[in-house]
Amino acid sequence: MTTKDEARPKRRVRIKAEYAAMLLPFIGTEFDPARLRGIHVHPHPEGGVVLVATNDRIMAVIYDGSGQANGSWICPIPAALSLSDTRHSISRLHFHGNIAHATRSDLPLDADFVDFTNPNHAGSYYAPPIDETFSRRWPEPFNDFRETGATVTLNPDLLEPFSLAAKLRGCAFSPQITIRTQGPFAAIMVEIHNIPEFLGAIMPLNIEKPNWSRPYWFTSLCAALPSEGGSK
Repeated sequence: MTTKDEARPKRRVRIKAEYAAMLLPFIGTEFDPARLRGIHVHPHPEGGVVLVATNDRIMAVIYDGSGQANGSWICPIPAALSLSDTRHSISRLHFHGNIAHATRSDLPLDADFVDFTNPNHAGSYYAPPIDETFSRRWPEPFNDFRETGATVTLNPDLLEPFSLAAKLRGCAFSPQITIRTQGPFAAIMVEIHNIPEFLGAIMPLNIEKPNWSRPYWFTSLCAALPSEGGSK
């Protein structure tokens, strides 16, 4: 009889450390289900991999054209692994079986031996794959978004003062804001829920961009994903 562990191949994943660092703020915490506490790595049908991170409240997706994976995996990022400066330290994360290797260069995807004396090796960490079904919300938010919606460009740092204002007014646990815009160059109106006396505005950047459209890699990926969502 074949066990569940024997049925799946040994995990072989290689991704850019820079992309993992970008996705860290979107990963679930210890208060979220285990399935959300890692980066979901999914092979792209045209090569490379797609990296997804979500806590089921926010979500981010990155296409790593140089990445590789021998299947779909949820890869936790070890707490002891510092990704704060990926430009000058590590460049790749390799997940081999239950171990995550941080390196300054590529390792063969099928390598079973890691030379710990190699100067390109930056560290190894115990990080077994999370053996659960990933968020059922993926890729629903992007499929539901209409490409005909208004597009506006703004500095994301400008959203933080509104969150702070809501928290100071007593919405510390779960501040909620509503954003409205009339077009690409119109000011963005901001309202804070339960604070009707407040009204804010964000001035858009004067950058002309066409209406949002799904990138080429996302369109071909969705065509290959199971229609019910929530993949392993």
